[in-house]
Amino acid sequence: MAFVTRMLLAKDASMPRAYSCRYTSGESGDSYKVEVRGGQGERELTRNGRTSEVSVALEPGMVLVDFNVYHHYDALVRLYDTARGGRQVFRNFVPVIGNDIPAALTLLGTENIAAGSGAMTLSSYKVEFVGIFEGLLWVDPNRRLVRLVIPAQDLEVVRKDLVPE
Repeated sequence: MAFVTRMLLAKDASMPRAYSCRYTSGESGDSYKVEVRGGQGERELTRNGRTSEVSVALEPGMVLVDFNVYHHYDALVRLYDTARGGRQVFRNFVPVIGNDIPAALTLLGTENIAAGSGAMTLSSYKVEFVGIFEGLLWVDPNRRLVRLVIPAQDLEVVRKDLVPE
């Protein structure tokens, strides 16, 4: 699956002002876009040449995590308050679904892994899209995604510079 995404972020806001995703693999031409104005999210989805629209009230502090787009996990982890710890739930607008599906993170701890010429210290988290699926993710000290595993989707994503040749 290959796609192109674009996101326009507002200063000091967890919800972007605009987001779009267009699939470039296959021949369907499927896409979706979200525009945020005055607390409303307008989502337009095109599948197999048919377009549908939804309008959803977006509460302050909501996030937009498209669970198919891996760099969104970086943004979600950056919202996690390590001083507070524990399981933290974020109101999350999922654009492909056009609805609010909470995302939860729980910090599990840190671990060292061998990488290239040395070792990396990674923080591991349990990630949940509540009621849909859960998995594990690891981030480096800058909270950049290093590895993501979602068993229900038979998915493992590993940062390229950590994959053996």
